[in-house]
Amino acid sequence: MHETHIGGWIMDIGWIDDLIAIEEKGSLSRAAEARNVTQPAFSRRIAAIEHWFGADIVNRANRPLRLTPEMSALMPTLHEVAATLRHLRSELQASQGDTSKVVVASQHSLLTSVLPKMLLEKPAQDRVLMKLQSAYPEDGVALLLTKQVDILVAYETARRPLFGHVPDLESALIATDRFVPVTANPAIRWDLEAAGTDRPLTVQVVTFPRQNFFGRVLWEDVAKSLPANIRLDPLIESGLSTGVIQFVLAGAGIAWLPMAIAGPHLDSGKVVLLDDLLPSEDLFARCFRVRRPAGKGTNHVWNVLTGAVAD
Repeated sequence: MHETHIGGWIMDIGWIDDLIAIEEKGSLSRAAEARNVTQPAFSRRIAAIEHWFGADIVNRANRPLRLTPEMSALMPTLHEVAATLRHLRSELQASQGDTSKVVVASQHSLLTSVLPKMLLEKPAQDRVLMKLQSAYPEDGVALLLTKQVDILVAYETARRPLFGHVPDLESALIATDRFVPVTANPAIRWDLEAAGTDRPLTVQVVTFPRQNFFGRVLWEDVAKSLPANIRLDPLIESGLSTGVIQFVLAGAGIAWLPMAIAGPHLDSGKVVLLDDLLPSEDLFARCFRVRRPAGKGTNHVWNVLTGAVAD
């Protein structure tokens, strides 16, 4: 992540790009579209910027939302800061063409399941420092397109691709998975079987925030395929799949999770699968990068992820 220090505090250069997008597009919704992120994700970034400044940066009294006059007055300076930092970055990269540091952003569920074994399976001949950071898919898209990371690894579904048309975007499928319903409480399976498709049944669910990727897959896709007599009652909400599975193991209802997270607990018998009674969704784990000159380290990590490294 590229940062600049102003007044002793750290500011993410991607935030400057967010402000420039609002300035150029004239509204938050159009700026979010230009930055290839969802509006909820973009709003979170704006809130973080306002927290950093300690002041409002958008005028919420009018629609569409635009920069405040005070923020607009600072924009010429921020344009110069962004241009200077990018120039310095290019100069440094040019002088270190053989750099072996690779920054990979990944969805947390992949970072804690699929990636460790995959990335360590084929070590590079030269030492490669992999800097891994957890990111929601929508935020990871912004990090990749603003060159703050070299590679993004995240899930997609057939109904929810992460990217629209992006010039020079390269992607590869690295794994397939399923978003499946599980529980540690056998009584829930009995209740579902007894309810069939006729008797109304409310089931408590450990869920993800509705604005994040898994939350949208659950509430906007999977939930709409539920039998008409089944109603989900949110009990606990967590942004991390590793947190969700822990609550399920403690007996808190059901949850939909990637098989990569649920699988070890299914194998041990601690949870049971409910996909014969409730809908699931296919997941596709992909890696993404923008085609541009890359160091040996980035190419090596990409080749490992895509299976292009020779034995």
